[in-house]
Amino acid sequence: MFPTLELLTEVLSSLFAARGRQFDVVGRKPNPYSSTFPSEIVTCKSPDGQIMRLLCKYSGDASHESYGHRGDVAYEALVYHHILQAVDAEIPEFYGSHQDPENDGTWLVLEYIGNSQPLNKKPEALIDAARWIGRFHATGERMRHLLSVPLLKRFDRDYYMGWAQRTMLLGGPLHDEFPWLTNFCERFGELSTALLTPAPTIIHGEYYPRNILVRDDTLYPIDWESAAQAVGEIDLASLTEGWEPNIVEQCKREYARCRWPQGAPDHFEDALSAAKAYWCLRWLGEHAYWNRRKPAFSRCRELRRISRQWGVC
Repeated sequence: MFPTLELLTEVLSSLFAARGRQFDVVGRKPNPYSSTFPSEIVTCKSPDGQIMRLLCKYSGDASHESYGHRGDVAYEALVYHHILQAVDAEIPEFYGSHQDPENDGTWLVLEYIGNSQPLNKKPEALIDAARWIGRFHATGERMRHLLSVPLLKRFDRDYYMGWAQRTMLLGGPLHDEFPWLTNFCERFGELSTALLTPAPTIIHGEYYPRNILVRDDTLYPIDWESAAQAVGEIDLASLTEGWEPNIVEQCKREYARCRWPQGAPDHFEDALSAAKAYWCLRWLGEHAYWNRRKPAFSRCRELRRISRQWGVC
């Protein structure tokens, strides 16, 4: 799954030569937090003794498109190159990408954020994460030209309805436990309008705690494979899923304050409620076997709460 040391050294040398820098690879080890795609931590040393640690991520022949929800490593490299470098936000530094001609795969080379922990291990930073993404969405709204980046995904009605349809098909035992679920999925189009009416911004797409690193007082969202044009409330819904109501309310308040300093628009509450429903369907409609696990039942209970709120079923 990983390149030879010779090839790794050659590619990294080429990337850093373009920046006027020279390093030798002196160490490498698998990244213990790898998920969809394999990655490794590479230690480099300059002739004057400077040490730098990189995160190298590889697509190989892996794919996890997830019905249009995710991109691959090449897509994430596009997001870093065309969008994240243009936004003044705390992100790992992007050093470049490489197309591997042997397997038609892509490498992504980033700064390694050492001495950090994922947010799920530092829950006291959750509200800071809500502030971070609120500011990021505000920037995305101001920098409208970023929304025209070629190949940047845009979530539309067909995309949202696809998750409702797959939930109906893959729900399995959920339909016995929650007989109203089919009706909810059939009528999800009524809620999805609230996801289409507000102007889109740039979203992370999977902004949940394990995709946010915390080092000292700084947050670093990672894994931008699911970035898209959509309503920002989706990121807030993913961040706060499963937390206590008082914490969720604090996150919602701080998010709105950072995104809209003059006050949240009228559509905010409806868009957030619809985003929470989408987020539940997005996981219920992924794999049938996931719907036999405890989180699926929790998501159905959340859908029931939303359905009553909207009077859908």
